[in-house]
Amino acid sequence: MVKELDRNMGGGLIQFLEDTRLGDDPRAVKFFNWLAQAVGEKRVVTGVAGPEDIQAQIDRINNAESSHPYWDANHRDHTKAVALMERLCRLKYGARLPKVSR
Repeated sequence: MVKELDRNMGGGLIQFLEDTRLGDDPRAVKFFNWLAQAVGEKRVVTGVAGPEDIQAQIDRINNAESSHPYWDANHRDHTKAVALMERLCRLKYGARLPKVSR
């Protein structure tokens, strides 16, 4: 959906959403989700279909334990994995992130 909008608008939408972090705002995600459903597409800006998909991705990372870059500070993709988890948690919980103990 967003890629199509970006292409039809001449580019720049995706970069704008990333630069402004608007793509992380739950209100923007809800809007693009609504817009995508209105035209029959499920996955939107975040690459997730909805709250269940967000939780499924969080669970997949949490259950992977040491096999996921999120759990290995020396892995070359650790920073990206941490950023992904933070983004997923912001989408799920908004500004009130839960305390995590491991």
